[in-house]
Amino acid sequence: MKTCRCCGKKELQLLIDFGMQPVAHRLLDSKEQEDDFTHPLCLYYCENCGFVQIDNPIAPEQLYTQYNYCFSGWKKQPHIPAEIELLNRHIGNKDINILEIGCNDGVFLDPLRKAGYKNVIGIEANPYAAKVAEGVGFKILNVMFNKRSAEEIQEQYNGFDMVIMRQVVEHIEDLRGLFESLDLILNGEKLLFIEVPDFGEALRSGDCSTIWEEHPNYFTYNILEFLLNTKGYKVLEKDFYDFSGGAICVLAKKEKTAIANVKKDMTAYNNFANVVNNYAVKLKSALRNAHEKGIKVFLYGTGARACTLINGLGIEEIDCAIDDQKEKQNHYMPGSHLPILSLEKVSDSADKKVFLLAVNHENEEMVSKKILLHNNAKNVKIISLFAPNDIFKEVEKVEELL
Repeated sequence: MKTCRCCGKKELQLLIDFGMQPVAHRLLDSKEQEDDFTHPLCLYYCENCGFVQIDNPIAPEQLYTQYNYCFSGWKKQPHIPAEIELLNRHIGNKDINILEIGCNDGVFLDPLRKAGYKNVIGIEANPYAAKVAEGVGFKILNVMFNKRSAEEIQEQYNGFDMVIMRQVVEHIEDLRGLFESLDLILNGEKLLFIEVPDFGEALRSGDCSTIWEEHPNYFTYNILEFLLNTKGYKVLEKDFYDFSGGAICVLAKKEKTAIANVKKDMTAYNNFANVVNNYAVKLKSALRNAHEKGIKVFLYGTGARACTLINGLGIEEIDCAIDDQKEKQNHYMPGSHLPILSLEKVSDSADKKVFLLAVNHENEEMVSKKILLHNNAKNVKIISLFAPNDIFKEVEKVEELL
């Protein structure tokens, strides 16, 4: 990568380098099995616009067609009603033609339909997720969205008034090609509804768990607005949600008058790698001390964020991983090779335990209650690994058991 994907300038600087990493969703069948594929996980930022991006991303064809258990509907999304209300505030005619790109298993299509939007079609590259959405009555195109498919879709459906992309744009390496393809299919109202992860809190707190090989792009609101403005879109409304480490949502409209300006503060960029390293040192030291005292350490949650944090920081002081998703149990995490068990299998003793919560913030209270239901509260410490919690202060809870 020689130029910024957002502004095209050649002013890229290294943000952080995690070296060679496995693919987070490729679970292993045994502890001895080797990871079938590893890749460099290295982030840069643009000094001109502040956009953070992965250098040399993995081809999407290698990432999105092999696993069949990572469906959106499995993950709680309490902010969906607020997003529907945002749309309702701006859309008077619910008969408009809507296309959702990356609709997964129909988790957003369903509330759209219930809200009265009648003409909705989805695109989903993962055949497993597409089949689930089709099974509940939606028209789904099982294709990768690009210029070629956009031309075919335009010819077949004569365009759409609004395109929805929730947790999609961060996955797409070719942003220029994406917006050129959108121009092919958007007509009429020319509305664009986008939700992306908010990397702002991660930058401030040193939370590296939001870095994932499936996300070539990392947005703050200022960067997202700048990107949209450069492509001729004006933001009509924005909102922020406590979902999966933080999410930014915008409704934008194609207009000739959009002006591209960017506001940036490079302080957090320059400090990020040092803050991450300091956190790694503090966490590994606390867990090492716990092990020396005979305290068991469990990782609760085995998603992409957990994988990046454990492998990227080189954390080895964990006994096993826990996951409620049965499809993952009795497998092993890539890279770390931690066995994945159910909570019940590690809750039958009076030993002191530390549970490292690698679940999204909106689920932490529910998971904590479940842990305490199966364990003696006096012998347990639960710490969060993810922002918006103060992850440095969370580590200090381990010392209370020592």
